[in-house]
Amino acid sequence: MEQAVRRALVFGLIGGFAAWHLSLVGLIEAFAGRRLIGQGVTFSYVLLLALMLTVGYLVGRRISNWTGLLGAALAGLLVGLALWVLALLVATVDLRTVFVAASPALPDILTFNRGTGAVGLIVLLLVGAAAGFTGAGLTWFPATGRRAVITALSITVLVGLLRDVLNPVLPALVTGFLFTTTGGLSLPGAVVVLALALAFPIARHMVARRAGDRRTPLPAQALRRRRAALRVFGIVFLVSFPLWAG
Repeated sequence: MEQAVRRALVFGLIGGFAAWHLSLVGLIEAFAGRRLIGQGVTFSYVLLLALMLTVGYLVGRRISNWTGLLGAALAGLLVGLALWVLALLVATVDLRTVFVAASPALPDILTFNRGTGAVGLIVLLLVGAAAGFTGAGLTWFPATGRRAVITALSITVLVGLLRDVLNPVLPALVTGFLFTTTGGLSLPGAVVVLALALAFPIARHMVARRAGDRRTPLPAQALRRRRAALRVFGIVFLVSFPLWAG
């Protein structure tokens, strides 16, 4: 238990620092208007939740028992607490002389529009603990299932971000179902995209298991090339992200 608490404190503080950084450089507020699902789920919320999930995952990855789950929940809770403290600071102290992005709108974004009072604090603590617990829960999945879940969630977020790119390309019937008129995925569209993104790797894994030894493993050089290509793609994605994500 002591190890879990120690890791929770370390990663909770790191996650809190990362949350402060994203907020004070302006990314959280900049993406607050970028709707991903319906009217309520924005990209800024997804960033904050992803941070809490990641912190929980990192805590639970090394401690694969119930203490790891509790430690992950504590780490996520600390990130939520850090967000509330920042929201309270921005709401009560004028930080814009140093941090231009610390605008009056930021506290509402950080507290999911619950304010800097007790309600906002409780909501952030609960959301942080739940997200951290969920992140650690992913470590209990088999590697294939874990990759499938993470990939499906990433694809769903990416499709929501690429609405303006996909709208002119896809048929109107498809875009009318997938996206809302004000931006982002509709709730049924998000469910369908998530289900399809989950179904493909699961089906692929089942086919691979049936094939058994008939599959020829990739040579080491081919694996290195694939990893290098993925790294290049990741770098290009991160560099170009502000251009097309708005």
